[in-house]
Amino acid sequence: MKFDEKYPEAQTDFEPKDLFIFKSGREYGCMVCKEKTKWISIPFETYVCSEECLDALWKEYYDAARSQL
Repeated sequence: MKFDEKYPEAQTDFEPKDLFIFKSGREYGCMVCKEKTKWISIPFETYVCSEECLDALWKEYYDAARSQL
């Protein structure tokens, strides 16, 4: 689900609990799908537009960590 749909009333600097994302005042392309978004992943320090794209970033991270073992 897109974060704009999930948090339609969110103002700049809004940070939902437990997701480690916040709404920025600037808009850029999502790191995964390239769709414009104002949401930023705190751990990855990049723009991410949805739960699905955030999950894809975490999967890439875990896959890369496993390949180092």
